[in-house]
Amino acid sequence: LSSSGHYTSRSTHLPDEPGICRAAVLVLSMGVCVCPSTSGEDGRRLRVVRRLTREESAGEGFDRSGSVGLFIGIRSFRDEALADVPYGVDDAVDLAHLFCVELSMLSPKCTTLALSGEPQKRESKQRLQSLISSGARQTEADRFSVYKELERVRVSGTASGMLLLSVASHGFMDEGVDFLVTSDTLRNRVVRTGIPMNDLLDDISLSKIPRRLVLLDMCRERLERGTRGISVEPLGRENGMSGSMARAISQARGQIILAATVTGGIAFDDRAAENGVFTSAILRGLQGAAEADPRGFITPSTLSRFVGQYVKDWVRDNRPAFLEKCTGITKQTEGLAGSMPLAVRPGARDRYTNPESRRQHLIAILRSHTDYETITGETAQAIFRALRDSEFEDIEEL
Repeated sequence: LSSSGHYTSRSTHLPDEPGICRAAVLVLSMGVCVCPSTSGEDGRRLRVVRRLTREESAGEGFDRSGSVGLFIGIRSFRDEALADVPYGVDDAVDLAHLFCVELSMLSPKCTTLALSGEPQKRESKQRLQSLISSGARQTEADRFSVYKELERVRVSGTASGMLLLSVASHGFMDEGVDFLVTSDTLRNRVVRTGIPMNDLLDDISLSKIPRRLVLLDMCRERLERGTRGISVEPLGRENGMSGSMARAISQARGQIILAATVTGGIAFDDRAAENGVFTSAILRGLQGAAEADPRGFITPSTLSRFVGQYVKDWVRDNRPAFLEKCTGITKQTEGLAGSMPLAVRPGARDRYTNPESRRQHLIAILRSHTDYETITGETAQAIFRALRDSEFEDIEEL
């Protein structure tokens, strides 16, 4: 960074020295987040995403004060028959810090962490203390508390905000029904003492907040001990947001769900990163490793592509025996929520000021809907708004 606050996008490598953490994130007070990419073992390339300045806070259509976040992280369980999820609490804390501090999409005062156990990383412990001191709430992660927080989240926030739910725990499936294992779930009574995922997602879908992002780092089918699931067999600082990003968010509607694995797959823990592999990929992606869309935004769609490939690569390199079963992640997208901006890549965003780049983005939208005889609803409205706000001289191609 120069004294004027400009940054350079040159590739930089960190030496392998004590004190340089592989998963470290450096957040500079100027509002630039620098993070290591995943490429290369002999050095870690730094990439830059923009954290928005106070001057860019005149955003229209999106207001983070109308947003709400619930981060569930369960490391330990009362029933000793249930194995710990080593980094469940770290996952919840690190994601809350990412969205509240690094990306400034949530206010800590509108954020709740439902936790069981303690963070394992020193950085995560510091992040938790910082979040709490900034107004975030911490509660238990038992069945009663989770249901209570889901109810609170459902009636909180405004239509101009975003709802974010993350879950890091064990998962369980019985007769096609998924269950979240809470801190007080009994191993032999999961169906009666766990929380059906349908209940959780139904509560979220009833929220008046139209933009909802759900991150599930948990397994859904029969899994071995040491993974994020249990067998179905019995006993067996206040920063604003830029107007351009806020307007783009305001045009996105619907719900995004990203889950750590596919049906029949397994969600693993990464002992080097001290996070779940899926959560580690989310963190890396939103800190700059994921590609930007034509507008210069990292969105749920671009993030999911990065996370899916990251998870597959990790399994190939670390648990090759599971490669056929663990083929990526699960993504569910409703409406235009897939285009909701989550982070800004400055260089790519600057290029988007070129009208031809915006033209190409709109063409990409049209091409992605070629299965429809008529483009209607929110997709059509988004295209009309983009055309109206752009300086095209010739729109015959569109």
